[in-house]
Amino acid sequence: MAEYLFGILVVVGVVAVAAVLFVVWGIVSLARLAIWTLKGLLGTARGPMEPLRGRLTCPGAMCRAGNPPTARFCRRCGRPLGERGYGAMRRAAAW
Repeated sequence: MAEYLFGILVVVGVVAVAAVLFVVWGIVSLARLAIWTLKGLLGTARGPMEPLRGRLTCPGAMCRAGNPPTARFCRRCGRPLGERGYGAMRRAAAW
């Protein structure tokens, strides 16, 4: 009888610890969400980011991702980058 009671107490203890951890996780998540929201509301308005030097910017209005100078297509949305994106071709051995 004592073994069963001990087993039940262990299970109840594990469930209680899991419940406490879940509640703490929920409170921390809600606090982070509130902080991020306040930062977004109180933060300064930023314009569009400048592309890095030597990078090609995607022509898509909703993308504007920076791509390497040798890229033919945008790495984010797949649009063609135009003639500038072809870069130098080099020969490779084909066996």
